[in-house]
Amino acid sequence: MKEEIRNGVRLIRYRTLSAYDNFFEADGIAVTTDNLHRSSLDETVHQHDYYELEYIAAGGGIQWINGCTYVVKKGDVIFFRLQDSHQYDSLRGMDVVNCCFRPEALRDQSVSIEQNPLGGTVIHLSEEEQADFETILSMLQKECVKKKPYCQDAAKYYLHLLLIFLKRIGYLGEQEVRRWGELFRFLSDRYQTVTLEDAAAYMHVTKSYFCRIFRQKTGMTFLSYMTDLRIGAAKELLLTTDLSVSEIWASVGFTQAKRFYEQFHRCAGCPPGEYRERYRKH
Repeated sequence: MKEEIRNGVRLIRYRTLSAYDNFFEADGIAVTTDNLHRSSLDETVHQHDYYELEYIAAGGGIQWINGCTYVVKKGDVIFFRLQDSHQYDSLRGMDVVNCCFRPEALRDQSVSIEQNPLGGTVIHLSEEEQADFETILSMLQKECVKKKPYCQDAAKYYLHLLLIFLKRIGYLGEQEVRRWGELFRFLSDRYQTVTLEDAAAYMHVTKSYFCRIFRQKTGMTFLSYMTDLRIGAAKELLLTTDLSVSEIWASVGFTQAKRFYEQFHRCAGCPPGEYRERYRKH
């Protein structure tokens, strides 16, 4: 593990590619599956010296990317470039499949990954897109695990397909991707006070239309998304500050203690006081 300070932020570089079980030394490709319990917290913002393609296979949680907070759930995919800093926290238990690779894994391919407009953003795939993506990802993982003859060539092929898949989504809707990315940053910056009216006005659409397209894009209602965002912030404050629970629920945007306690227990599986006692490092 290597630590550095960049722009006032403590960054941790850890888990080199060679530490993965399913790793091809020659081409620098690894695929791993992690199950995150709903109270597990990766407490350090970190970067890698390799690319990472993260797919949420089940459950949901919070993902911090380059200082912006996103709610993620099954069907979401994030492509992390070399300079992207990130951190995650599970809210309801989360199964994550990570495909990690070094730049040289694509030295003979035509995909320019640094130019992909989807880099460092969360994209929610449709059910059809999820099925296609999971099929390719499963084939790539199988090649990395079984290591049959020509497995490295096959792994590079499936990796190339995954990146073309994402590049196609970005190419077909780059302007829309950027527009929604700006909205999520807007929500992240103002999560304590932002309303449905504020979000609809930001996108220059009516509230009813915004609710419909927001659910299409995220798979969640606007209220559910903002609730998860606020619970994620509350969990962090419980572990990193001495604020009282009442101070915390008010500071993250809840107006009623009862609703906060109900939603917190739904996400963390225990009351906030117990969560702090159990997971805070003394």
